[in-house]
Parts: sequence; C-alpha cells; structure tokens
Amino acid sequence: MSFSVERGQIVGLLGPNGAGKSTILGMLSGVVRPTNGTVQIAGHTLAGDASPLKKRIGFVPQELALYDELSSIENLRIFGGLYSMPTSALYASIARVLDLVKLSDRAHDRVKGFSGGMKRRLNLAVSLLHDPEILLLDEATAGVDPQSCWALIELFRQLASEGKAIVFSTHHMAEAESLCDHVVILDRGQIVARDTLRNLRGKANAPIVLRVDFHAPPDTEMIEQIRDRPGVIDLRANGGHVLIELERLSHAPGILEHLFKGDNPPTHFESEQVRLESIFRTLTGSTLRD
Repeated sequence: MSFSVERGQIVGLLGPNGAGKSTILGMLSGVVRPTNGTVQIAGHTLAGDASPLKKRIGFVPQELALYDELSSIENLRIFGGLYSMPTSALYASIARVLDLVKLSDRAHDRVKGFSGGMKRRLNLAVSLLHDPEILLLDEATAGVDPQSCWALIELFRQLASEGKAIVFSTHHMAEAESLCDHVVILDRGQIVARDTLRNLRGKANAPIVLRVDFHAPPDTEMIEQIRDRPGVIDLRANGGHVLIELERLSHAPGILEHLFKGDNPPTHFESEQVRLESIFRTLTGSTLRD
C-alpha cells in the first residue's frame, strides 16, 4: 500500500478493527519494521531504532501510555526526558502543551483521578512535547464521551492549521467525515480506496438517501408501491418517517410526484449527502464492522 501526507493535512485511515490501521501507524512511527518498502519523511528514509527522523514524529497510541500514580507534570517530565530535552526547554514545553490541551489547572493532580477524556488529552500532550512536524493518532478518541471527543477533534484541526501533518486512524465514520481532508479506506490489510471525500463519493457511485416525513404513517400499499419503483434499492419506514435509498438522485422527482398525488402527502423531504458508510459498503460489499 502507498499514500502520502502533506503539511497541514489530515489523512484518515478508516476501517474496521483488524483492518491494519494500527500496524500501518506502527510502521510509520518506526515501531514496526515493514516486510517490504520504506517510510520516507521529506525524502529521507526512516530506518533503525536510533533514526534522527523519529524526533520529527509524535505518536499517540491506541492504549493510553501514562503512569496513573503520577501527576500530569510528572508524566510529562518522564516522557520529555526520553527526548533528551534540556531542562529549561522541557519546562517551557510542559507549560505550553498543558495549556494547549487545557489541563494547566490539573498539572499537579494524579492521573488516576482523571476522566477518560482528560487522559486522552494528556496522552496527546505527551506526543506534542518536542513539537513534532508529524502527528500519528491511533484511535485517539477511543473510550471518551461525545463532548470530549469533539473537543479533541477541534484540537486536531488546530494542530493541522499550524502546519502539522496528521494521520488519524478511526473506525467511526462521523469522525473521519468531519475531520479528514483525505481518507484511506482499509479492509483486511488492503487499501480499498484513497482520495478526498468528494472524489470518493463520485467514484463509489454510492446510493442517495431520500428522507420523507408524513403527517401520518403511510399505509402498506403506498410503501410497497414506492419499494417497487425503478431505482429504489431499499426502503425503511418508522411511523411517519421514511428513508428511501436510491441508485441516483434523478429517481427522486418521480417518487415524490407519486407521493404528492396520494391522500397523505409528505410534509417534508430532503436528500442526504452520501455518507462514508454507504461508500464503504459500496466498495467492499459489507458494512463497516466494529
């Protein structure tokens, strides 16, 4: 497989558990040695455990890499020491990253009392101590509440705007859709597709979803009539809400015209943008497995 990441760009590795996302990030960080091929940073090959290129990388592993019995600042001192940072530079960097992840007020608190979101933010702070140019994020929002998740995503956007090249792995469609400039879709160790979301939607020829709302639930006869119309892939009804999956948006006018002729016309309708879930299903023939 092959892909590239530019400065200021966020590339998403999207795929189910077991697709190969963590293995790829392990190779990009130099933790896992590729069977074949090379990892290149600005034209230089990453090779060997002591490669100076590693100093240009910040890696946030899927499993939290923190010492629960120590405070935030003590954790950061330990990891800063691994980068051989001079004391004055380390303390300045600790203050900077704690402020960035909004944990300055918890600098002297033990990590064991932190929430999942706070631990994730501190884990990110560790990876940013040496101000890397490249940031590798392996399921960096795993196990946090929605509010903390979106706070982290906003932080990733900020880091990209400052020029960092970011590779972000996830199996959550919404995260990839909201965050990533480009997406690399993986399944069973293979790249299924890689492109911008806009281009992927066009290449996949993924179905369109038409959402139609009624004042009262449509009767069974009307549902079956729509289900049998050309271009309809699937139809799901839940009370007065109906989702119609279409091969192309051009099938929608005929369906809507038919619905408005009935005794129970729609009160609202809209077409939904093709989602990554549909693209993945179209490209792989299966849903995105958890």
